[in-house]
Amino acid sequence: MINRNNRSLALQKIKKFGNQIEKNQWAAVIFPEGTRSKNGQPKKFHSGGLITLFEHIPNATVVALSINNSWRLAQYHYFPIPLGTKVSFKVKGVFQLKEYEPAVLFDKVEHLIAQE
Repeated sequence: MINRNNRSLALQKIKKFGNQIEKNQWAAVIFPEGTRSKNGQPKKFHSGGLITLFEHIPNATVVALSINNSWRLAQYHYFPIPLGTKVSFKVKGVFQLKEYEPAVLFDKVEHLIAQE
């Protein structure tokens, strides 16, 4: 977990996390919007954390994934879960990070996610 109010400490933690991912060949999940949208419309991605992570995991495979309608589950703080709510996951693209500059891939992933 990172403290969004302390940018330099957050970036240090992301760098450390990226180094651990690269060294151990771990899988990881990051939500570059920072927090869930309350209306289903994607928020603007925060570039600093994701680009920093990309810079520290050069051998990673990046899967751009959209999670649709999860905001409907959270609208009542997950209780009660509205009947008939469907949450879907869509893979929007799979990329080898070493084939892209981090900022270029960031823009590409944000565009793909925002399309939906």
